[in-house]
Amino acid sequence: MKSLLTALFLSAGVCLAGCNDQKDEQSTAEVEQSSAQQQEIAKYNTYIDAANGSASFAANLADHLKYYQETLEKGRELKNYSVESPYNIKRMRETLDKALALPAELPEIDEAAKALTAALKEVEPLNTELDSYAQANGYLADKGKRPVKRMAITLPQWRKSQPQKKISITVSASEMR
Repeated sequence: MKSLLTALFLSAGVCLAGCNDQKDEQSTAEVEQSSAQQQEIAKYNTYIDAANGSASFAANLADHLKYYQETLEKGRELKNYSVESPYNIKRMRETLDKALALPAELPEIDEAAKALTAALKEVEPLNTELDSYAQANGYLADKGKRPVKRMAITLPQWRKSQPQKKISITVSASEMR
């Protein structure tokens, strides 16, 4: 029994002596590269989440400009009024902030996301105010005067939020690679 244990320990010692540290260095580099790729993928996926969650944002903005701006500028009476959901704007801004906080760098997308986040931060309080106005049917009481006053401020900021198109295009182009 002692000879069997001795042989087992000698075999284990020989096996361990045959190992070298070069494999450890190589595997550490592979892990770091894999980790960087995982961070990039996580950031990219967060941008895709923002793009998917905001699919209706540009369409709603276009509808708002088409229907409400023209009606209000011509002094016509509003029969209904709405703006983008404050929740959607907040969610998009928070998702973009989350992506920008991730350590990986995606320069083209990061640049567009920073511009969009800045525009959303400007639009958010105005949009929330106009959403409350719309929900309370304030447009019926003042015949749409409040949005006319606020649109002078709001529309340029909403238009600034159009880098979203660049993000969507960049994400689509990246998916093709």
